[in-house]
Amino acid sequence: VLRMTELTTLPQGISDTEITNVRLVGNVQSRGEITVFFQLKDRGLEGLYHVVVALITAFTGEGTIGYRILSVWVSLLSIAIVYTLARHLFNPIVALLAMGLLAINMDSILLARNISSNAMTIFFISATMLALARSLPIYRTTRVVTANTISFAALGALWGISFYVHPSSLFIVLGSMVYIVYLLFVRQAMSRRRRSYTGFAILVMLIIAMPYLISSLRLPEYAASQRLLADYSNGIVGSMWNGLKGIALTGDLNPLHNLPGRPLVDAFSAVFMLVGFAACVYKWREPRFMLLVVMVIFTLPAATIVENSPNFLHYGVILPQLAIFFALGVYTFLRQPVFKDDVFRWMAIIGVALLFVFNLFWTWQDVFINWRNDPDVIEVVNGKLGQIAHHLDKTGGD
Repeated sequence: VLRMTELTTLPQGISDTEITNVRLVGNVQSRGEITVFFQLKDRGLEGLYHVVVALITAFTGEGTIGYRILSVWVSLLSIAIVYTLARHLFNPIVALLAMGLLAINMDSILLARNISSNAMTIFFISATMLALARSLPIYRTTRVVTANTISFAALGALWGISFYVHPSSLFIVLGSMVYIVYLLFVRQAMSRRRRSYTGFAILVMLIIAMPYLISSLRLPEYAASQRLLADYSNGIVGSMWNGLKGIALTGDLNPLHNLPGRPLVDAFSAVFMLVGFAACVYKWREPRFMLLVVMVIFTLPAATIVENSPNFLHYGVILPQLAIFFALGVYTFLRQPVFKDDVFRWMAIIGVALLFVFNLFWTWQDVFINWRNDPDVIEVVNGKLGQIAHHLDKTGGD
């Protein structure tokens, strides 16, 4: 409901960046312009997202729904994947809490309405972590008799395809490789069979990514490696610090990505995230906890070391990890000895439920009322033109 309600009119207009993406989709449709990088004036842009949107709009038509529906589908699928991942790593309670936070988070909702490849990052990071969790030995005892070939093939395919979608894929793959090294040399938990399957996944990635690598060598000025750490305004440390503050303190000031100044999560949820992160670091010897730690550390630069940090448009790559940290923090809190008493346990459960209700109404108010009516938002999404376009759409017969 939060993602589909008024999909064509919230926001009522399209930003300049989205217009660029729409025009690139049009080039794919009209000229058959399928390329690894679209060569814009000042940068390159991965092209797979635009090819997929072009395919969708061939069936839906070139209305607003056709351009935005891919982001909605990916967002909904990511919520399901995060639930599956958290349940596989921990238990259904943690999975439900993580899924709940992700479902009602304002940044996740706005990304689901954005005509941009940034909406895809939340899917690739969550799907990659799920593939890692299902492929590699994350428990002391192996849950499956043999390595799952399909899981390793899916892992390699996700790695390879992600290169063609967004620059943050480089951080996702790097984090994955570091986690595999951790299992190999620190935990020494991988059998010879699993090591061979891991090599198979890497081979699949290299085969799929070969055109990307060749294009990066031919056109280095447009490659993702040239864009990753080039667009930060306060230095690496300053940008990362601003990005971290954006989670619970300052928030993104850009009206295109956020109600200006609204933090990513409320203060209580941020405290639970810290508790969950601390619990994972404390249990770093257990691979299932270390998976989250490694992936959030190596994807954090992709979210925070960006232009005008904090920039919530790039936070999709860390949202699944933060949601699971929040869930682990709440679960750790509920498992304290004091909550063995029925009265205190029910008080805690009611408190957590009220926290979700508060966030739900807070998000609804900020998305559907405050954000859509903010004058700055109307300006950056070309809202006046959007109103005219909506009027013409409704009265096109005349």
